[in-house]
Amino acid sequence: MNEALLPLRNALEVVPATLAEGCCTHPDDYGFRCSREVHLVRAHRHLELLAAGDDGESHLAHAATRLLMAIEAK
Repeated sequence: MNEALLPLRNALEVVPATLAEGCCTHPDDYGFRCSREVHLVRAHRHLELLAAGDDGESHLAHAATRLLMAIEAK
């Protein structure tokens, strides 16, 4: 791994793992057909749940993944 990326190594492992999990739970690849706005709303919802103390899933990982998906969305 590039040394400049080492401080982010956990995040760089968590996001692909979250994407892989999403492929299993959403096999129709729906997430990649969503608009940027949908990804932003869902990322915001994950951050709200995290702030509220919900620990039902890794909300920070899901929010980060959704933000990256928003960047890629057309």
